[in-house]
Amino acid sequence: MRAPSGLQPVDELILWGLLGVTLERYDPDAVLMATPYWMLRHLGLETGGTQYAELRESLLRLAFASYQNTAFYNPETKVLIAVQKRATFAA
Repeated sequence: MRAPSGLQPVDELILWGLLGVTLERYDPDAVLMATPYWMLRHLGLETGGTQYAELRESLLRLAFASYQNTAFYNPETKVLIAVQKRATFAA
Protein backbone atom coordinates (compact mmCIF):
# COMPACT_ATOMS: atom_id res chain seq x y z
CA MET A 1 0.00 0.00 0.00
CA ARG A 2 1.36 3.39 -0.95
CA ALA A 3 -0.40 6.48 0.38
CA PRO A 4 1.46 9.78 -0.06
CA SER A 5 -0.91 11.55 2.38
CA GLY A 6 -0.94 8.67 4.86
CA LEU A 7 -4.09 6.84 5.92
CA GLN A 8 -6.45 7.11 8.88
CA PRO A 9 -8.48 4.28 10.48
CA VAL A 10 -11.74 5.57 8.94
CA ASP A 11 -10.22 5.18 5.45
CA GLU A 12 -10.48 1.39 5.67
CA LEU A 13 -14.19 1.55 6.52
CA ILE A 14 -14.85 3.94 3.65
CA LEU A 15 -12.71 2.05 1.13
CA TRP A 16 -14.13 -1.43 1.77
CA GLY A 17 -17.68 -0.19 2.34
CA LEU A 18 -17.89 1.72 -0.93
CA LEU A 19 -15.98 -0.95 -2.84
CA GLY A 20 -18.48 -3.55 -1.62
CA VAL A 21 -21.43 -1.41 -2.71
CA THR A 22 -19.85 -0.85 -6.12
CA LEU A 23 -19.13 -4.53 -6.76
CA GLU A 24 -22.49 -5.85 -5.54
CA ARG A 25 -24.35 -3.78 -8.14
CA TYR A 26 -23.35 -6.11 -11.03
CA ASP A 27 -22.71 -3.12 -13.26
CA PRO A 28 -20.10 -3.84 -15.94
CA ASP A 29 -18.79 -0.27 -15.60
CA ALA A 30 -18.43 -0.63 -11.80
CA VAL A 31 -18.73 3.11 -11.24
CA LEU A 32 -20.39 4.36 -8.06
CA MET A 33 -22.04 7.75 -8.29
CA ALA A 34 -23.57 8.81 -4.98
CA THR A 35 -24.07 11.85 -2.80
CA PRO A 36 -22.03 12.28 0.38
CA TYR A 37 -25.28 11.89 2.35
CA TRP A 38 -25.98 8.50 0.72
CA MET A 39 -22.41 7.31 1.33
CA LEU A 40 -22.48 8.25 5.02
CA ARG A 41 -25.90 6.66 5.58
CA HIS A 42 -24.94 3.48 3.72
CA LEU A 43 -21.77 3.17 5.80
CA GLY A 44 -23.81 3.57 8.99
CA LEU A 45 -22.23 6.92 9.88
CA GLU A 46 -23.89 10.08 11.18
CA THR A 47 -24.60 12.90 8.73
CA GLY A 48 -23.28 15.95 10.56
CA GLY A 49 -20.74 18.52 9.41
CA THR A 50 -17.84 16.67 11.04
CA GLN A 51 -18.71 13.45 9.22
CA TYR A 52 -18.96 15.21 5.86
CA ALA A 53 -15.50 16.71 6.40
CA GLU A 54 -14.11 13.33 7.49
CA LEU A 55 -15.59 11.64 4.39
CA ARG A 56 -14.19 14.32 2.07
CA GLU A 57 -10.71 14.08 3.64
CA SER A 58 -10.77 10.28 3.49
CA LEU A 59 -11.79 10.23 -0.18
CA LEU A 60 -8.97 12.65 -1.00
CA ARG A 61 -6.42 10.43 0.77
CA LEU A 62 -7.78 7.32 -0.95
CA ALA A 63 -7.75 9.02 -4.37
CA PHE A 64 -3.96 9.20 -4.17
CA ALA A 65 -3.40 5.78 -2.58
CA SER A 66 -2.31 2.74 -4.58
CA TYR A 67 -2.32 -0.94 -3.72
CA GLN A 68 -0.34 -3.76 -5.27
CA ASN A 69 -0.71 -7.44 -4.53
CA THR A 70 1.31 -10.40 -5.79
CA ALA A 71 -1.43 -12.99 -5.20
CA PHE A 72 -5.02 -13.43 -4.14
CA TYR A 73 -7.03 -16.23 -2.55
CA ASN A 74 -10.16 -17.46 -4.31
CA PRO A 75 -12.49 -18.70 -1.54
CA GLU A 76 -14.73 -20.53 -4.03
CA THR A 77 -11.96 -22.72 -5.45
CA LYS A 78 -9.77 -22.50 -2.31
CA VAL A 79 -6.76 -21.73 -4.50
CA LEU A 80 -4.06 -19.09 -4.02
CA ILE A 81 -3.46 -17.46 -7.39
CA ALA A 82 -0.13 -15.73 -7.98
CA VAL A 83 -0.04 -12.64 -10.15
CA GLN A 84 2.92 -12.58 -12.48
CA LYS A 85 4.88 -9.36 -12.65
CA ARG A 86 5.12 -7.81 -16.08
CA ALA A 87 8.22 -6.02 -17.22
CA THR A 88 7.87 -2.43 -18.33
CA PHE A 89 10.23 -1.13 -20.98
CA ALA A 90 10.88 2.46 -21.93
CA ALA A 91 11.17 3.27 -25.62
